Amino acid sequence: MKKLKFDGQEVAISDDELTKDVFDIDFGGHMRVEFTKQEDGNYKPTNAMNGWGENCYKEISDKEVQIE
Repeated sequence: MKKLKFDGQEVAISDDELTKDVFDIDFGGHMRVEFTKQEDGNYKPTNAMNGWGENCYKEISDKEVQIE
């Protein structure tokens, strides 16, 4: 297990998720974010929905993803 930190949120993520090129993470109903693996091996948010079901990608598109 690893920790994924994003936009002030932190969740546990399995090593299996990190083998995928694209995966979704639910931040406790607050936000659901799709992350896509980049050519350099890092992940970037590529889509997002807030807890109200509204697209919020524009607000989080430049946020950094940390995986520990």
